[in-house]
Amino acid sequence: MLAQGTERRSFELDFALPDGSTLHAQLVGSGALEKGDAAGTLRLGLLDVTEVRSLARALRAAAVAASFAEERERRALAADLHDDAGQLLTLASLKLRALADALGERCADEIAELSRLIAETRRRISSLSFELSPPLLHDVGLVAAAEWLAEQKLRNYGLVVRVAKTEEPVLDEATRVALFRALRELLVNVAKHANVGEADVRIWRDGEVARVSVEDAGLGFDPAARHEGFGLLALRDRVGQMGGSVEIASGVGGGTRIVVSVPAVSGDAGAEGGST
Repeated sequence: MLAQGTERRSFELDFALPDGSTLHAQLVGSGALEKGDAAGTLRLGLLDVTEVRSLARALRAAAVAASFAEERERRALAADLHDDAGQLLTLASLKLRALADALGERCADEIAELSRLIAETRRRISSLSFELSPPLLHDVGLVAAAEWLAEQKLRNYGLVVRVAKTEEPVLDEATRVALFRALRELLVNVAKHANVGEADVRIWRDGEVARVSVEDAGLGFDPAARHEGFGLLALRDRVGQMGGSVEIASGVGGGTRIVVSVPAVSGDAGAEGGST
């Protein structure tokens, strides 16, 4: 039904062609009524968007492939950090212990300080390798990785992150990686800019869409007036390339809630070659 004024609506339609292929079309309609009139004008247009949809699918596939390639590099770098640097630090600890035994009480304080520095370096390298590519994300799932990330943010920023208790959603690896990176970026933003000590995280799947939300009761901002920082812009770009979206609900002094949504498939069906 046409309403007073002007309306524009569109609908997606799929047509099965005789050769077995599918034509994707968009039906666009607009209409107008003058006040008090019963008659009006209706204009319809049918657009062939098959090629557009094909290009969109190709773009999403390319984005997923790039994500897998980056994730492989991250996992390789994380493994090198953990194994190679870890072995060197272990050797340094053994040599330092031998030196301490040889010197006895001499230089005991200096040796103890060196030992503490080695232990701290080992902890930071381990944390960095997990940040690059957490094994929990690949071996257990997104919820477990989020809980580990919450522990890291508490240790590094003093930010208390509550991850809502939920069953692990069945997601392909590309989706898990995309949502984990988004979650990490959003929690860093809360820690640095929200001026608040707590944040809430929720992870869920809604049909063919997987979502994560981060909510805080901090300073908030006006999304319409504030120029987004590079982090959020980069996040929008990455998520958008995968056919997803970033929704922001915030107000000055009223806290912020950000929901990241990406298309998902079950298991590892979306993995390139089935694994990375």
